[in-house]
This record gives sequence, structure tokens and C-alpha cells, in this order.
Amino acid sequence: MASREEIRQASIGTKRDFKREIVECDGVTYEVRQPSVRGKTEIFQKARVPDARTEEEMLNKIDPVTIQIYAVINCTYVPGTDERVFTDEDFELLEGQPSGSFVDVIGEVAMGLINKKPADDAKNSEDAQAGED
Repeated sequence: MASREEIRQASIGTKRDFKREIVECDGVTYEVRQPSVRGKTEIFQKARVPDARTEEEMLNKIDPVTIQIYAVINCTYVPGTDERVFTDEDFELLEGQPSGSFVDVIGEVAMGLINKKPADDAKNSEDAQAGED
């Protein structure tokens, strides 16, 4: 049986491996990164529907457009840097972009990274190995 220290070292003592994807859209390159647990929580909090009357409604009522926009804002970086491309002040500008634009393209990637689970990586690895046979 592993000791507490061995378990801690194997989990919080390891290098943080945030997933990232490079996205090209309309000749522009973006880096989209998986948020931290805190970052994910902040995105969901900002996307709550304001008219929720109960705590359950607050937890379950998420505006899909708002969550997509905040995912774009919080997960999009200048490639190879820690500089975010967008800020909260860009919300209305991003929200007003045409559907199918870079906002939808980046938003789809960002939402996928927000919802990424370790099991997804294991399944994808198994699928890739099965395809090699």
C-alpha cells in the first residue's frame, strides 16, 4: 500500500499537464488551453443565468452563449506565451461576431478542453492503439 507521501507525490507533486491545441482560423493562429479547476469554476460562475431563484437553478441554469464566450476569453492565448488574447471587456465584441466565425471555432475547442477528463485521454489512446492493429 502506498504511503500518504507517495500518493501526494504522484498527484500534486507532479508536473501540471494542461492540454493545449493550436487553432488556425482566417489566417490567425491561436493557442487554446485547458483551464485550471479554478478557471473552469470561474467560467461556469460567469455563465450562470442571473434570474435563477433557487440554489439548484443557479447551479443548473447556464447560458450556453455566455459559457462559450467566457471559455474563449479564458482559454485563448497568444501561441507560446502566457498572454491571453481576449479579456472580459471583449465579451460584447465576441458575442456580436457572426455564427461560424473564429468565436465558434475556438469556443468548440475550448469547451472540449474544459470538459476533458483523464478517461478521455485513456480511451483515445486505446482507440489509437486498436487502430494500429
